[in-house]
Amino acid sequence: MNSGNAAIATKVRALYGRMLDEKDLEKLCRCKSTSELVWALRGMPAWKPAMELLPSDETSTQSFSAALWNQVADEQVRIYRFASLQDKRYLELIAYQYELKRILAVLRRLCGREEGSNPLAGHAFFLEKSQIDEALLDSCTDWPGLLRATEKTIYAKALHLVGLESGGLPSYAEAASLLEIRSYTAVFEFLQKKYTGPQKKRLQEYLGTQADGLNLTHLLRLKQYYPDALDDLEDLLIPVRSHLTDALIQQIRQAPDLEHVMEILRRHRWSERFAGDVLVPEQAQDLAMIDFCRKLLTSPESGICTAQAYLSLKQIECRRMIRVYEAVRLGVDPARVL
Repeated sequence: MNSGNAAIATKVRALYGRMLDEKDLEKLCRCKSTSELVWALRGMPAWKPAMELLPSDETSTQSFSAALWNQVADEQVRIYRFASLQDKRYLELIAYQYELKRILAVLRRLCGREEGSNPLAGHAFFLEKSQIDEALLDSCTDWPGLLRATEKTIYAKALHLVGLESGGLPSYAEAASLLEIRSYTAVFEFLQKKYTGPQKKRLQEYLGTQADGLNLTHLLRLKQYYPDALDDLEDLLIPVRSHLTDALIQQIRQAPDLEHVMEILRRHRWSERFAGDVLVPEQAQDLAMIDFCRKLLTSPESGICTAQAYLSLKQIECRRMIRVYEAVRLGVDPARVL
């Protein structure tokens, strides 16, 4: 193990040791109010830095989410500083996801939807790495303005290819799908053509596993709510695969209903994730990635894959904590959203 990999491994495993365990989750699920939840998290090393930035009384979901996501970004920057030059370039690609969220938030505004917040807007790391013209994007009032603000990003070509509807704007769902596909394709192309590090195959396996989960989630939601859209499936899925084969996709496509799809999945590697009667694809995807990333973290190999596995686990834990916060706020059992 070279000194760079050793430094990353040491840093990451120290951070991994602070993540929430089952006892922590049980304690959080017993919280009766959001202020109690914030106080509980403030006493846990995993999220103490984020919680110390929040007021001691009631806070909003937006503020809670922003605090957590900014801590995730801060930890990524700390890991980034220990990486080799080549691995730094790979870690910089997370800016693609920042750009994707920024573009979609503005598109929602243009379409008359609630724009929502981007918890990482203004974070120095993303402002430095992003190719978006932030001022133009914030001030744009139409589709041509959005195109000008994003012309230097990896999404420019995809945005120009999106078909426009009568109001001069694209379908939000179509645009979101195309941009997500472009994001994963760009990262995969980088790994194939430009990355030559020793963990290249591991990173490709990681990306393929993540894309499998997203594609499977997308397939199940389409089957459940928009079965007619399955006719154009090739244009809706991320063209990066690991274990989700064309044959399995075809079986899902041809299944008469969702119950039969579940039976198909229970015969494949995803059997444990879909063993119950309740279908929550997003949670099943998270559980699959947690298993995969924990295997990477406990592997004797160390380096950029160790960092990527930890960051993925931290992002999943962040999303889960936001769901727990919302459950507590609404009076729902938090255990149901984990």
